[in-house]
Amino acid sequence: MKKFWKFSIIQGSLWMDIDDIPEIVGPKETLEAWLHTDVGDYHGFLKVIDDVLAGNIEENYLGGNGCNLTVRYDFSEIHFNFEDVDPSAKPCTVPTKLLREIVKAWLEEYEKFRASKKK
Repeated sequence: MKKFWKFSIIQGSLWMDIDDIPEIVGPKETLEAWLHTDVGDYHGFLKVIDDVLAGNIEENYLGGNGCNLTVRYDFSEIHFNFEDVDPSAKPCTVPTKLLREIVKAWLEEYEKFRASKKK
């Protein structure tokens, strides 16, 4: 499987740098910021995504520190909480199956990152 991202440490924090992927509509920076500010090490996001993909619920909304996530079967939307204050902050739409793959990769790398900081 080809990966469309890489990880970096910026000022002591983990960041995911995502390539330009045609299926992602809107700025990928919104997705990258959401991973950093809201996902962190919270595995609950995978459960929410899995519940929607399995058809257990039609959609789910999660508010966060910097962004809000709406998960639907086909596509999920990420919005900055402050879009009304900063018109340059644009939402990002990601195919939900791709979002799951990205979140899973993020969580795996975040665990490695945290473990390395404990050494």
